[in-house]
Amino acid sequence: MKNSLILMGLLWIGLATIGCTDNAKNDRARAKACSANMRVLMGAIEMYNMDYSDHPIRVLEEKMYQRGGLLLEKKLLNAPLRMPTEKCRYRSTGDLSSQKDPGIIFCNFHGSVDDLQKLFEGK
Repeated sequence: MKNSLILMGLLWIGLATIGCTDNAKNDRARAKACSANMRVLMGAIEMYNMDYSDHPIRVLEEKMYQRGGLLLEKKLLNAPLRMPTEKCRYRSTGDLSSQKDPGIIFCNFHGSVDDLQKLFEGK
């Protein structure tokens, strides 16, 4: 009886450890997907601003990358962006059309691409 309790305890600890590892991997995968979304958005906005320099995108609005949005309408995105988590919302700071001091896109939950890069590198 005592041996079976010890075995059950070890199994439970092992399963809990596996579960924690999987959650960490999932969180990292979601963060990488978020980073990829921000890079895609920045590229689409840069292309838009080159084509439509007379009225460039200066500030990111959520409706731009969702169904019916400007970036989809102009065929700069193939499909609406899928959010890696429910907490992800993309915003911008600074002027996205500026050449001298370009603005950045960031996620309310994960931060900017630079923030995530530092996290991935372990800094």
